[in-house]
Amino acid sequence: MPMYTRCPFCRSEISFEPPANLATLPDDYKYPIKCPCCGVLIGVKLNKIDREATYPNSYAPRPTEFNDVNSADRAEAAFDAQPVAQKSGKRPGTTRNILMMILSLLFVGLFVVGYLAEKGIINFGSYSAFGFTYFSAIGDFEMMIKDFGAFKAAVVASYGASLIPILLFVFAGVDFIVAFISACGKKYSRAFNLVWSILVFLLSVGMLFVGYLAEAHPAETDMIGYIQDLASEYCVVLVAGVVIGLVQFICSLCYLKTLERKPE
Repeated sequence: MPMYTRCPFCRSEISFEPPANLATLPDDYKYPIKCPCCGVLIGVKLNKIDREATYPNSYAPRPTEFNDVNSADRAEAAFDAQPVAQKSGKRPGTTRNILMMILSLLFVGLFVVGYLAEKGIINFGSYSAFGFTYFSAIGDFEMMIKDFGAFKAAVVASYGASLIPILLFVFAGVDFIVAFISACGKKYSRAFNLVWSILVFLLSVGMLFVGYLAEAHPAETDMIGYIQDLASEYCVVLVAGVVIGLVQFICSLCYLKTLERKPE
């Protein structure tokens, strides 16, 4: 009489004939059958009820002992030859990439607000935009497109300090794109994110000193006075940028831990 089981891979129902020596097989024996739908070789454990249903009494016809041993050996050999399905050796790095995306978006958001403040669309009252005007990369790109000569002159006049916001904006944008693609692919590049986070952090620190470096003679400028001016203008956004860069750098250090699964 036929028996039935369900394939654990494609979930299709399988009908098969039990082995002739069913009653003599050990209790933990798994009978190998091949799924006709997906072709996977699986082992089916034949329970006691199935055995009794097939051989209700001791007088039922049974094969010889020689054939029992040979057929059982052949079945076991065929079953053991099949590869065992295993889980992937790595966990997905989606969570890590999402956090990097959020931190990069925070930087991009600072530049967007800085551009709106520069255009006068957002008014912060009597304060100097809380330091948002230092995040002028979008306006710098606009100047580069409309009048490259004026942009070049501004870079030279600032001794290259005006490139710091541009580089930070570009690095944050690239970081977001890479993190987004990596999240879709469920991969996380530890080396890239560590190096990129170091660069972003250094540029965020450099944002604190853009005004100081742009002076005609920075060495003769009072550093203490410059910092006091920033404090008097409530340039807290510059400090916030450093904090975001520091958090991203610390996360990249913590994420150096491998995503390999621990053996069970």
